[in-house]
Amino acid sequence: MCDKADRVIDVRPGEFEVAPFMSALGGKADMGREVLDYVVRGLLNKLIGADLGVHEKTIKVHRSRVFNKMGARSLAELVRMTNGISE
Repeated sequence: MCDKADRVIDVRPGEFEVAPFMSALGGKADMGREVLDYVVRGLLNKLIGADLGVHEKTIKVHRSRVFNKMGARSLAELVRMTNGISE
């Protein structure tokens, strides 16, 4: 997953740890997991879609589902969750 993001934009590998939150997304949420990985690194929906070979709207749908499943109300809150920083 990280390799794809690195091709699109220069991100710092390992800056965010999303593995502990993957179980909250369920077993069949492979796309949601990939989208979460990209989103917390700051990539735009359009870039994520281009890298994954899907339409930007598809990314928006998966991103919305990730927010709902994780209980995040904002991108900042989602990033804090994945970094282990509590409010």
